[in-house]
Amino acid sequence: MKKLIYLILVTLILTACSGNNNDILSEENSLTPDKREVLTLGFLSANSSVLRELSLSIKTSNFNEFNHRYRVELKEYEDADKLNMDIATGKSPDIILLPSGFMLDVHAEKGAIIDLYPLLDNDRHLKRADLQEHILKTYEINGQLFTMPLYYTILTMAAARSELGETDSWTLDEMIAYANQKLPESHVFYNHSKTVVLEVCLYANLESLIGWDSGGLFDRAMFLKILNFANQFTADDLFNLADPFNQIKDGVVQLQSWPISSTMVLQWIQFNFDAPVTLIGLPTQQGSGNIAQSDALLAISQSSKNKEEAWSFISYLLTEENQIFDFIPIRKSAFEIHISKFRGGTVTNRWSDIVFESYPATEEEMLQFRNLVLSVTKSQSRHEKASDILREEAQSFFSGAKSAEEAADVAADRIAVYLSELW
Repeated sequence: MKKLIYLILVTLILTACSGNNNDILSEENSLTPDKREVLTLGFLSANSSVLRELSLSIKTSNFNEFNHRYRVELKEYEDADKLNMDIATGKSPDIILLPSGFMLDVHAEKGAIIDLYPLLDNDRHLKRADLQEHILKTYEINGQLFTMPLYYTILTMAAARSELGETDSWTLDEMIAYANQKLPESHVFYNHSKTVVLEVCLYANLESLIGWDSGGLFDRAMFLKILNFANQFTADDLFNLADPFNQIKDGVVQLQSWPISSTMVLQWIQFNFDAPVTLIGLPTQQGSGNIAQSDALLAISQSSKNKEEAWSFISYLLTEENQIFDFIPIRKSAFEIHISKFRGGTVTNRWSDIVFESYPATEEEMLQFRNLVLSVTKSQSRHEKASDILREEAQSFFSGAKSAEEAADVAADRIAVYLSELW
């Protein structure tokens, strides 16, 4: 009898200890591991570098170690069309790691993925205020959050402060007017191919251009302006990358776009320009042209039978200890660690023997980085299909197959069909 009582007490103690081991992961220990339900996390093979940055295999194993009711299994997709089809037909993984612009608008509008805000608001361990809410807002669609960015970078346009002054934004017309003053003596942009200049113009203006907020009214005049401006630059097949440092130094390049992830990148930009810089952003009709972009976007499928458990895994990835990246974390407390942790290092220019020595950020650089983060009002466009339409019609003009007017007319018709399918 004493032996039986002892075994019962040991069992109760072990059960209590395992229940307290990681409260955010599980408070139940009622099923043995081999009986646990499976949550699948789908990702594209092309996005495997994100898994490495996230240390997702390790974090999944840690989650599974302490969760006695559910386990997460990774499911790799080599074919983007297959993943899209599974999402659209209700055969999706419970959790989906989405690359930027991966038909997010289509899947959200069709109800294939769910709004994450209700799950976030019901989370006992995590609140909206723990996260950078202004960044979350940029990922909203009609006030709903269909994807959670775990980290991000900020795409901006940099120039010497002596060129542009202290301004932190500009319109498409202002950028075109500035560039036209420099052409043809200089390239203006470091990557001055027609296609890249087109992307610079489209990036922060896509919603306005396709009429997303104006009932589908395509801005044909803006598209024509972009086409004719981009067509002044180097044909794609003739463009070759060269040393940006010397091109900026020689005054051939005045504008350079950069994805900024840390104060070290700010120092690198200033090193390239050898002068104080203005982060003016990409041209935009409203807000800031400093744009959040992320390939670490998590969504939950409408077809998942375990939505709250799927959210518990996302919530786990948002804990401070799991938010330590080389990129900007979405959690505020992890951001404070990120901004202060860099202690300096050496970078060698890959085109030359020029060596850049970084150093702990100054107060001015810390402030500039914080202001850059706070300036963000947009994320990378979710309308990838619309972008593809405009790129295709632009190429038909660049190649000489169509006039600018013909390309704009066809683009307008195709965008109208695209929006009608969504609405």
